[in-house]
Amino acid sequence: MIRSLITMLALTFATSAFSEVFVENVDYMRLKSQQPTQVSKDKVEVIEVFQFGCIHCAHMESVLTVWKKTKPAAAEFRNIHATFGNPGLQNLARAHLALLALGVADKTQRAMFKDVESGRAPSTDLNVIAKNLAPFGVKPEVFIATANSFSVSQKLKQNETLLPRYEVGGTPEFVVAGKYRVSVMAGKPQERTLEVVDFLVQKEMIERAAVKK
Repeated sequence: MIRSLITMLALTFATSAFSEVFVENVDYMRLKSQQPTQVSKDKVEVIEVFQFGCIHCAHMESVLTVWKKTKPAAAEFRNIHATFGNPGLQNLARAHLALLALGVADKTQRAMFKDVESGRAPSTDLNVIAKNLAPFGVKPEVFIATANSFSVSQKLKQNETLLPRYEVGGTPEFVVAGKYRVSVMAGKPQERTLEVVDFLVQKEMIERAAVKK
């Protein structure tokens, strides 16, 4: 009994302390309706919504590389390429899904941002993308076949259904636990965005622990 009381007091204090760090409707937004996640019950889903033609996403990629090494143990990360109903972005989303399916997304992600980092719009031609990825050991014919496959087409449709539910208005943005959306704040370092993400992951874990008690 005493141990349970101490645990509850500790959780209450921790939640209170967290609430003073970042503020809802200022540092992050709560989604109008909670969305289902694709992780186990002991994990907290963290989704980055990005696009290869976004220079801010290119900059965030470097920050994410560091964050992935220090992120909360409970955080399980994945990313979704935004489309916003744009055919060109849909092709880039297909390319991203193909690279994920082929298991080479991590080693090719930086290369996919090369054009926007050079001040150019990225090619949305899958044949051109395939040619550019060949030096990374990605066979063009396999890449094209995968990008146009039924499984990738289905996943693309699923993601396009999810994005409006996540209330995403731009990129990069993060969705945590299917509950919260975090945007990069103007004039703030991108590292701060991931500090908010970390805060929400821990907030979610504390609230789950409190419910169990």
